[in-house]
Amino acid sequence: MNQPEWWNNATIPDIARVAETATAWKNFEPAAAAASDVIAREVQERHGVDVTTLVADERARAGEERTEAVQLIAEADRLDRAATPTEDRDRPTDVIDQLDRAARAPDQDAQRGVDGADNPSEQRSQSANGDQSRQGSAESTALRADAGNAYDSAERREAYAASLAGPRVSAEDITVRMRAATNQGRPPQDAVTSPSRSGNRTAAPRHVLTRTRERGDRSR
Repeated sequence: MNQPEWWNNATIPDIARVAETATAWKNFEPAAAAASDVIAREVQERHGVDVTTLVADERARAGEERTEAVQLIAEADRLDRAATPTEDRDRPTDVIDQLDRAARAPDQDAQRGVDGADNPSEQRSQSANGDQSRQGSAESTALRADAGNAYDSAERREAYAASLAGPRVSAEDITVRMRAATNQGRPPQDAVTSPSRSGNRTAAPRHVLTRTRERGDRSR
């Protein structure tokens, strides 16, 4: 917390998380009180805002991400329904029905193959339905993945401070968790946007490409 390196690498969610934790415990733990003062000073100097404003903005963003997650899941459900054949939408989906359908599937597929072999129109229809189903499934899967990421990031930011709010948490445990929170690594998405890391990633391909060209020139 007192190291410039931490502040140079910390994201706004990192700062908001430790600020909330320090504020929640500053009246019970001297280390938290000291951390709260450091955070308030650094936030003011580095970002030009009060730490309470920064935390409030981050909470608002967490709420927006949760709302986005709900919307993405709803859209994924809509795509799943659109990709489901009409005759299957109105059928019960209990376990017995699913097992019954799974048992009949091989015979039905074989029969459709025989019936559709001499019917080009049927083949085109089945192909189109299959493409639509696969596309809907892929899109809904991607939407659910995005929803999971959005919900997870929002949930983690709000749940961390709450996890320390139990009355049975010892002062030693608080200190350990505070240190873990302030010393944790940067989030995965920073690996894409970090100048130092992205520089390392782009350097290697250029080197390989140069050597490849050299070998090509020699072969000529």
